[in-house]
Amino acid sequence: MAVEVIREFDNFTLVRETGTGMNETPYTGLAVRRKGLAEKHVVEVKLDQKTVMYDGTPIVHKYTDVYVSHGMRMKQDTLAETKEYIDVLNEAIDVAFEVMKYCVINGLWAK
Repeated sequence: MAVEVIREFDNFTLVRETGTGMNETPYTGLAVRRKGLAEKHVVEVKLDQKTVMYDGTPIVHKYTDVYVSHGMRMKQDTLAETKEYIDVLNEAIDVAFEVMKYCVINGLWAK
């Protein structure tokens, strides 16, 4: 799989992934990778993609939703870490809207 960075944010990176999937089907799609405080606090920006058939015909994924997912890091946070967590969640919301806008502008939004 090849990865191209589209845009860097403080704690997230929007990337384009290209590769070959099931049935030797070439594909291109987007992903948001977490880093820094998003990694520490288990905060992700995810994309829901339109269902496609992997039948050998090249695919450019289109998306139907962008959302924020967050987990628990299984530690008690200090007040400073709670503030970090809130700040990362706010950034994740902003990133999700930027990713949605990118999809719309580039014809990758399926809604």
